Amino acid sequence: YMSNIMLIFATLGLTLMSSTAEAGRCDTFLRQADSASGTRIVSTFKQLAACDSAMADEHYHQRFMKRAKDSDTLVSLTMAAIDADIWNPVWEQQSKVTSYDARDEIAQRVGASCETNPKVVTFLQGAYLGIRSDIDFRQWDDAYISCPSDDLTTWLSSKVDSPPETVFDERYDALLSVYTARQGADGLPVLAAAAVKAADSGPYDTILMQMDAAVKPEFGQSMTAENRTALESALVEVAKQVTPSKARAVADRLANAGS
Repeated sequence: YMSNIMLIFATLGLTLMSSTAEAGRCDTFLRQADSASGTRIVSTFKQLAACDSAMADEHYHQRFMKRAKDSDTLVSLTMAAIDADIWNPVWEQQSKVTSYDARDEIAQRVGASCETNPKVVTFLQGAYLGIRSDIDFRQWDDAYISCPSDDLTTWLSSKVDSPPETVFDERYDALLSVYTARQGADGLPVLAAAAVKAADSGPYDTILMQMDAAVKPEFGQSMTAENRTALESALVEVAKQVTPSKARAVADRLANAGS
């Protein structure tokens, strides 16, 4: 009996010593990060993530991101974190980038990379529920727009087609704007179906506004006849399925469009 107890304590001691040694080895990458820059900061982060992902998550902002001094390095660091499934600090990073132009560039380049890196699609899908701040979520809108993945299109359509049961929902509104910018007139059928579902207690008026935005011409140009017809058809389809008071909002939009 005593020999078994001694064996347990010996095994526990060896485990603790091994864990301490492992933590010490991973700390090496933290110390290296304090003097690294450029591609070196990215490679050091990859090594830390492989050694201890929780430590890499904890120190992403203060030890790595702050040393990424240009967009190229920050994009590479972002992709390294996404590949390592370290997503929470990346979801929150955009508001910590001082330049608004750099924020847009980072989001656009990360989104565009989804064509060759399927993890980016999963990262963007997770962001819809995973990002705590609506402001932080909006910082990634260019990533959704620039990602050419059919899987992301299908996912966005399913989310738009499931409107919340509240008149105002900032997260859903942001997703609507992304969907409209991404799909244009092709998104009208999904938007129309969502409007019908939202007519009683959801963001009905917001969805109607996004239907207009889906076919809005570039500045200085006129709406094409094809897009005008598509908008009219989609709005009439909504009006057929909602109450008279809700249909009046559709009638006003049709009248304002000269229909």
